[in-house]
Amino acid sequence: MKIFVTGGTGVLGVPALRMLRERGHEVLALAHSARTAARLREAGVQVVEGTLYDRERLMQAMVGVDAVLHLATRIPAAAAMPDPASWQENDRIRVEGTRNLVDAAIANNVEVVVYPGIIFVYRDSGDRWIDAETAEIETSLSVRTALDAEAEVERFARTGKRGITLRLGLLYGPTSIHTRETLEAIQHGVYLTPGPDDAYLSSLWIDDAASAIVAAMERAESGIYDVVDDEPMTQRAIREAVLSIVGKPLVEQTLAYLLAGAVVRPVTEQSRRVSNARFKELVGWQPSVPSPREGWRLLLEPVSV
Repeated sequence: MKIFVTGGTGVLGVPALRMLRERGHEVLALAHSARTAARLREAGVQVVEGTLYDRERLMQAMVGVDAVLHLATRIPAAAAMPDPASWQENDRIRVEGTRNLVDAAIANNVEVVVYPGIIFVYRDSGDRWIDAETAEIETSLSVRTALDAEAEVERFARTGKRGITLRLGLLYGPTSIHTRETLEAIQHGVYLTPGPDDAYLSSLWIDDAASAIVAAMERAESGIYDVVDDEPMTQRAIREAVLSIVGKPLVEQTLAYLLAGAVVRPVTEQSRRVSNARFKELVGWQPSVPSPREGWRLLLEPVSV
């Protein structure tokens, strides 16, 4: 297949490009700067110079394309997250960028569009298992543009092609800036507590997210799917797992800069115990890291040696 990718140098884009090339797909990736273009060429993919807001360029670039993976984001640094203004570019990517991509995909008869959404569009569910078919939708401003992007993918699906949204768990792994911040704090004897002890966190190892995106592109039918690891854990259970791996006491510190921000409070304070069963059954995907217990061991054992 000939694949057009946005966000090819991002946390999801890098492993996704690698997996696409390993599977023999022809890959074109959008580059909004000379630096991005250079990194994409080093990754061995064809470069399309332009932006998500240049509709004419997107129309030209998608001639002959079979699939679109819309992986572009602009997540602000943790310290900036409480400021709504820091999310403006990410919101624009979700709304205007997704709309432009879908318009170009429809015009060029593209077969499939895949968009990685977020499970934070779900309301607090306590300890109840939820998925896209059973969960209540969050209505806060923090997720509004994510739902707008999903609506664009649904619009694509209504043309009779495959439009797929994957609602991903909280991404973590060695290439995540926020994961590295947590590891650095642990090295200094501090555990950053992101939310209430009894809140369930549905996580997802970054490479598992990328493999799910590729699997969805190749095999999934139109729809919304939940992609998380096999065992959502409470914040208390995750902390206990981390402490057992580190093998020494840590000073707990609340992520005050996150909890203070209305934009991200639904992410840090609410409980979401999300099931991946439907996606696994329909697509045949399996996470390589089944829970944060295994994930944090992979991250921490090199640190604690």
